[in-house]
Amino acid sequence: MINKKVLFDKKIAQVFKLKEEEKFDEAVTILNEIIIEWPNDYVLFALAGALYSLQDKFEDALPFFKTVLELNPKSEAASSGLFHCFNELGKIDDALNEMKRFLHSIDKLKKDNYKWILEELLTDIENPQLSDYKKDILHFKTKFDL
Repeated sequence: MINKKVLFDKKIAQVFKLKEEEKFDEAVTILNEIIIEWPNDYVLFALAGALYSLQDKFEDALPFFKTVLELNPKSEAASSGLFHCFNELGKIDDALNEMKRFLHSIDKLKKDNYKWILEELLTDIENPQLSDYKKDILHFKTKFDL
């Protein structure tokens, strides 16, 4: 009888091999099988979200990143993934709300890492989608002392 952990490791290796071969749909299918067996492993959900994002399937990635944040609310990778998915889908309000949620959940040291994101958004303010959000972005910089 094969040990459950050994089978898990083999399947994960297969997912990464398929990812490298850019066979994303096959990788996600296997990953979903693993998630059924390990439903509380937020890393698996993050990986699925990343695989969908690599294919520009941002709508499909959203529930995976949201599940990660339910299991681990301070996950920087999932918050960033969710932010970028929302941004790519033109859901700027949702993207900024996720950034706000995340910044409220972390300590000052980690907040410093987000200074460059806000500065990048401000330099891209000519983008018509973002111009309405300049006040919000400046508010984030001030409120979080970034």
